[in-house]
Amino acid sequence: METARNNATSKLPEIEGQRATRKKYPHPSPRKAIRKMCLECMGGSAKLVATCFSEKCPLWHHRFGKYDPEAPLTPIQAIRKICLNCRGNENAFLAIRRCEGPCPLHPFRLGTNPNCKRK
Repeated sequence: METARNNATSKLPEIEGQRATRKKYPHPSPRKAIRKMCLECMGGSAKLVATCFSEKCPLWHHRFGKYDPEAPLTPIQAIRKICLNCRGNENAFLAIRRCEGPCPLHPFRLGTNPNCKRK
């Protein structure tokens, strides 16, 4: 049994004598950012996030940071909608582009995931 486990781990590629690790992204995933935003909204209380009654919030379906098959929007679409609501009716696209807020959703405000490189 031990040899099978050792063989499985020895198949991982090595880089300069070290085992390969997962690639680190510069930003958290969109779901983790939504979870963090929901915690900030509810004063850091996970219990309040769980009992959140604001079902009209675009982030509501994603508030646990996990996949929800009943969610009408993807996490990125929900973040974009929140950002548009946050900036009001002023020239929203330009306002979102220029936004410098310390919000956890900030990296995803343009409706794209900066962790995914597009060609």
